[in-house]
Amino acid sequence: MNPAGLRLHGMTNVSEIIGEVFLDCICETDRPRVTGLLEQAMGGHPAEFEFTSSFHDPPRVFTTSLVPLNDADGTVVRIMGVAQEITERIDARQRQKLMVQELDHRVKNNLAAVISIIQQTASRSESVRDFEIALTGRISSMGLAHEMLAETGWQGLQLHDMLGRLLEPYRRDDASRIDLRGAAIKLPAAVATPICMVVHELAVNAAKYGSFSENGGRVFITWQHEPGADDHGHLRLTWSETGGPPVSPPTSRGRGTLLIERMLGYQLNGEARLDFEPAGVTCELRVPLADRHRSFMAGAEESRP
Repeated sequence: MNPAGLRLHGMTNVSEIIGEVFLDCICETDRPRVTGLLEQAMGGHPAEFEFTSSFHDPPRVFTTSLVPLNDADGTVVRIMGVAQEITERIDARQRQKLMVQELDHRVKNNLAAVISIIQQTASRSESVRDFEIALTGRISSMGLAHEMLAETGWQGLQLHDMLGRLLEPYRRDDASRIDLRGAAIKLPAAVATPICMVVHELAVNAAKYGSFSENGGRVFITWQHEPGADDHGHLRLTWSETGGPPVSPPTSRGRGTLLIERMLGYQLNGEARLDFEPAGVTCELRVPLADRHRSFMAGAEESRP
């Protein structure tokens, strides 16, 4: 064994390795397979394989070539083995595989969401132009959520930052127009994208009929984390409008209301309640933050506008 091999095994002198059984260097799960390949080499046929070492913690992976060496009569008298550590290569290969699987999952989910949005928008649109405007806005909000998530490496979004960026066009150079208050919560992608689209829908309706349609109108958004029996609990978010024109309850459920209910109910198993009080619309969202969403509480400090 050369000096590099000795170092990998934590040894300094070749005498420390002489006499050791080759298969003892290999993890137990790989030994049956390697035994067959070793016998193949002893029979005069080269063999190549990968194995995990039993000498290291954490485990290391090696690729090995066994080459039989013959005497003048063609009898195998010894085997030369050349090993190269490929642990990082294997890890990179596994990360790539997981990334491809995750990408495939996200693309399928996104296509399903887009199809659903198109169907819901078309069913409630009175004209092609109406359909175009509504659909463009909804897809754009979805795109904005993806853009923000991509900036974080899809590690989730701080709720305050997401809301601030989404609602910035509605401020009209008036910082007091939108008031955001709540505990610092980091939402994973599975929750962030639907919440982003729901808030977009509320903002569009406020710009058409509610607080954002008047210069003095304001929107208050508050949220909190509600602990639950599963240690994940719920996100409770409340959207409240003031200073807009008087509100009258709608005679039928609009497409925005349906989208909000379906987005939360179907995608997140959450709840949404809309109240049309004369002083302004109020919407309360309640979304479970279960293991599959991997939500994180980042602290309990108050976020400020």
